[in-house]
Amino acid sequence: MVWGPGWEYYFGFDPFDPADANIDSDGDGYLNKCENKWNTNPKSAISFPGQGELCSEFD
Repeated sequence: MVWGPGWEYYFGFDPFDPADANIDSDGDGYLNKCENKWNTNPKSAISFPGQGELCSEFD
């Protein structure tokens, strides 16, 4: 999944800061890059992927 600047702007992230991809902004246990991959909301703890979805540090 491409971590596009539109997604980052939409959710209030800095598209010039790659570090925000490895932050769990909503405390739900999923990194922002995983939320992007699954098209879930990185600012809402009740928005998370389905059971069995995986995301590694290399995604």
